[in-house]
Amino acid sequence: MLTFDVEEPRASCLAAKTIYDELVSHDSLPDSEPKSALFTLLSFSLSDWTDCQRLSSLLSKRMPFLEELSITFNHHVADQFISFFMPTLDLQLSLYPSLRKLRLVGVSINVSLLASQSLRHLCLQNHTGPDGSVLFTQFMATVEAFPQLEELEIRDFGRILSTDCERPRRAAMLPRLKKFTIEEPPIITSLILENFYLPATADVHILSDVLLQPEPDFGHTFAVLMPEDTRTLPILKELRKLEVKNVNNTFFLIGETPLRNKLTLEVNLDLEFLLGSMSDHVVLYESMMRNIGLVFYDSPILVASFAGDLSGVTKNTWSHALAPLTLLTELTVEDTSPDSAGTTALFDALATKEGRFTQANTPVTLCPSLDAVHVRGATYEQELLEQISHFLVERKDTQWMELCTVRPRCHGDGVIESTTLAKYQAEFGRFVQACSMDVLHDPMSV
Repeated sequence: MLTFDVEEPRASCLAAKTIYDELVSHDSLPDSEPKSALFTLLSFSLSDWTDCQRLSSLLSKRMPFLEELSITFNHHVADQFISFFMPTLDLQLSLYPSLRKLRLVGVSINVSLLASQSLRHLCLQNHTGPDGSVLFTQFMATVEAFPQLEELEIRDFGRILSTDCERPRRAAMLPRLKKFTIEEPPIITSLILENFYLPATADVHILSDVLLQPEPDFGHTFAVLMPEDTRTLPILKELRKLEVKNVNNTFFLIGETPLRNKLTLEVNLDLEFLLGSMSDHVVLYESMMRNIGLVFYDSPILVASFAGDLSGVTKNTWSHALAPLTLLTELTVEDTSPDSAGTTALFDALATKEGRFTQANTPVTLCPSLDAVHVRGATYEQELLEQISHFLVERKDTQWMELCTVRPRCHGDGVIESTTLAKYQAEFGRFVQACSMDVLHDPMSV
């Protein structure tokens, strides 16, 4: 069965099914009524592979006003073997001189015919056919044949690419690109990123599934997605902000430039994997933090934030995560755990000298330019307050602008905690220009 949507504002109003039946049942239409020439949008959803043959008749017609074309083939598990014999759609984009958006999902295509001077948005997803059927250099040339391309999306498409060819002499250039999205196995992702030059002003979104990782080494979960030569990813040197977070078993590393362009790395840990592994969220979060230095070693990060359950993040993990961020001036931590162990470990790491010395023979500390620390969500405990105090004493020579706005949960009626906080706030005030220690009551404990 095939569903068919059409927009033809300049044509007479006919039912979409009637138009389709008429178009595919005749080799040509009367010159007085070239309906296909008037379409501006075509969207097809196929569930029978034989429909591709019928569809070819329509797609071989010239459509000068067509701006958007979407073709989706819905594969069934029982029909997977058929995809290897599925007829290839020869999309001659020269027939659609106004085409701006092309979306191909689960369709076998002849990539050598994909060339357009007008195309702005290209989505290639779930390509069918034999693995390694297209030379990688040919694919590069195809994508580069869209000089106006602004958005490129590649998902589960790369298995058709063959690297059994001469190494590309240069990276493919996409000078007008504004958004790039890729969801492929790490080996394909890194290959594409290394051979496509993505402007620093383009948003880059890299997605992966932990089940596609070559081995369960969470310390390189994000690093294996990156190109060996990062010169094709100039956004890395423009990043000033870094966000690390865990949302519904999906881990994110998000870098942002002053122009608000983003590099997003996203790895999904599905429930089946989590149940079958011995790794809990603490181990995974620690592993994710170890990727920071491997991915952002050349990024001048000034502001960083960490969000999630930090209860098991250790001092060593914080040290490993923050060590590459030598220019960091502002740090925000939002801890969703029920205790303050992870936050306490953070201040312990920040207070500890690294055992190295500068040329002036002064000990090196983590994030030497840090002048603002924001902590939200952690419950105030005596150990945390003592560690903050120790941290401030150890870094008393730093020109602190702000100890920042610690906003913890407070169990019970908060009377004792408030009294204790007043004492420590007065002590902390000797070291900082601004100190705020607000208490957020926990409604569940009152």
